[in-house]
Amino acid sequence: MKNDAGLQKEFKALPNDEQEEIINTILSQPNESRQEQKIVAAIKKLS
Repeated sequence: MKNDAGLQKEFKALPNDEQEEIINTILSQPNESRQEQKIVAAIKKLS
């Protein structure tokens, strides 16, 4: 399992449009209290 720093590094390595797409997908979903978990889950799916 990757740590947050590793995931953040991977996320930043993605093209900007892919980063934006992931963030927009997450932000458009209800239940914003879980945004961070959703971001981490989305990044893990890509790796």
